[in-house]
Amino acid sequence: MRNYIKTRKSKAIASMRYSRKNQTLMVEYRNGGRYIYAKVRPTTWRTVKKAETFGGAINTLVKPNHDFVRIN
Repeated sequence: MRNYIKTRKSKAIASMRYSRKNQTLMVEYRNGGRYIYAKVRPTTWRTVKKAETFGGAINTLVKPNHDFVRIN
């Protein structure tokens, strides 16, 4: 499973890194913000990776359902 994505297709997201062991998703936004989202299941990660827009998937599947910490 590919656990790191550096993207040019997203206007909002620069990269994403998923830890299956810790079930955490680190998202780096183009504006420089970096966040770690907790308890992200592998099925959610797979859905985000396959989404037409990463920002839309993060906004609907991850942000409202997972605790997060800003790491900047």
